[in-house]
Amino acid sequence: MTESESSATPSAHEMVRDLAVAMEEVVAGLSDRIKKLDGAVRSASYNAANNVTNTFETLVDRIAELEERKAASMVFKGAFNRTMSYQPGDLVTLNDRLYVAAKAIEPGEHLRDGADGWVKIFSKGQNHD
Repeated sequence: MTESESSATPSAHEMVRDLAVAMEEVVAGLSDRIKKLDGAVRSASYNAANNVTNTFETLVDRIAELEERKAASMVFKGAFNRTMSYQPGDLVTLNDRLYVAAKAIEPGEHLRDGADGWVKIFSKGQNHD
């Protein structure tokens, strides 16, 4: 190798130094990207946790409201009478069965299994295991 060729060829020390500089640049870029991603993940996690908490609190409130309304509005009206009107939550019996009105029932409407607006809750002799 001639003297001019050896001066044009970087020494091992220069190559290591250049490699170290290049690696520092890559690491710095990756470090910035990691910081940005970490911030995004933390933000997304915080937002998701808040959404879950808010949804959970809303559901708890709604369940409490429904339980209060059901407890307050379920009234036993005795044997079904076609001449009476019924409100949602009214309980009646007919042919050894217990029904609850799921909607307002006008006088003259019939009560039978599957009738619109009535839900059968219990039937005598029904297996309730």
